[in-house]
Amino acid sequence: MVTMEADIHMISPVVAFIVLTVIARIAQGSFFAPGAFYSMVWTFYIIIAMSVQEYRVYADGLWMIFVFTFIVFLGSTTVFLYTGTGKDAAPGPLQRPIDLEVFGRRVFYLICVFLFISVMGLLMQLSEIMKNGLDLMEVGSAMSQARYDENYVPPVTTRLLYYLSYPSALLGGLTFSLAQSRKQKILTLMPIFLATAYGAIHAMRFGIISSVFFWVSGYMALKVYQTHGRYNISKSFMHFLTAGFFLISVFVVLQWSRSGFSDFFESTTIENSKTLVSYLTGFTTWFHTYTVPEPTYGIYTFSGIYNLLGLHERELGTFTEMVYLDTAGTGAAVQTNIYTMYRGLMQDFSLPGALVFCYMLGVLAAVAYNKCSRGYFNNVPYLAIFYILTLASSVISITTHNSLTFGCVLAAAVWHYFAGSSPLKAG
Repeated sequence: MVTMEADIHMISPVVAFIVLTVIARIAQGSFFAPGAFYSMVWTFYIIIAMSVQEYRVYADGLWMIFVFTFIVFLGSTTVFLYTGTGKDAAPGPLQRPIDLEVFGRRVFYLICVFLFISVMGLLMQLSEIMKNGLDLMEVGSAMSQARYDENYVPPVTTRLLYYLSYPSALLGGLTFSLAQSRKQKILTLMPIFLATAYGAIHAMRFGIISSVFFWVSGYMALKVYQTHGRYNISKSFMHFLTAGFFLISVFVVLQWSRSGFSDFFESTTIENSKTLVSYLTGFTTWFHTYTVPEPTYGIYTFSGIYNLLGLHERELGTFTEMVYLDTAGTGAAVQTNIYTMYRGLMQDFSLPGALVFCYMLGVLAAVAYNKCSRGYFNNVPYLAIFYILTLASSVISITTHNSLTFGCVLAAAVWHYFAGSSPLKAG
């Protein structure tokens, strides 16, 4: 439970987050509107982390996150002041009144192809493991040790094949509501199960979390389109609750596998209470001693792209300088590699540059939201990408990893292609 001193310095920013969320919801008309959604997600992240955090959290870092959140709200509000929100305005004409049943069926076929290719990558990885004579109960522990101690990365072919699971997850969420049968609905969920299998082999949680974020974001974006911005978040409560329970369960089991399935309570329950929410203490600890560095112009925020182009080699964990977390002032300290996306933005572009980035994020997200709310089908994946970035912002920027960037770009390209080639809706 909370071990930090519960004083006004810690309570004030939490109250400010709650008030901002309420104001954003009233002003923008929906929890799915960019400013309201971003505020709601970060309010949830802050409250959860403050409730179970074992390490010290600094108030100045909390206020900095609040400023970033407010700037996103401000950027989206700027657009809504000129255009109105999707809920207030009458739906505009569809860009192209396509037959959604045919569109959905074509996307389902492509998801099947992507899944088949990704399964090939998974089988190749299993084949490599079997050649090394590893027992299935030992795989998670062995792979985790190899990754951290020996900088092991899976073969390029395996990784490239597996990358298709990300666009599959995003397309699955986008088309879940278009499914005409139970089989099609199950198909849209298969990318998450595939990511879970891959994560279990490598004892890696990142891919599973990302797949769930991709799927949920796609689902929400299409709901905004279908309801013209009037979708009630309470209707998706069970979906969010299920996703949260699934992620927590996966965290616990994978942490257990990293220890070779040793004593459950020693290896998982305590450890996961720390790692699940270390984003808040990681960023606030780093920010508390923040000094203005020379801008690195994207080598952290876009480290995957820089690495791909040979401009800068991406480090394991992204940052070379580790942050040590203080356990409630006792002097005991551990390392963390989770700093939220804000650390990368501030180191790359300085604090003013990071604020400009957040403002433009709010502006672009509001444009996409308004377009979706008014019936512009091609803008749905762009709104989904904003939701992905928001959900993942407590960990890192999605542009840090080429696999996630690739998944967003490919899913959007597929969406545009099938939207342009599908037949018009009859009548």
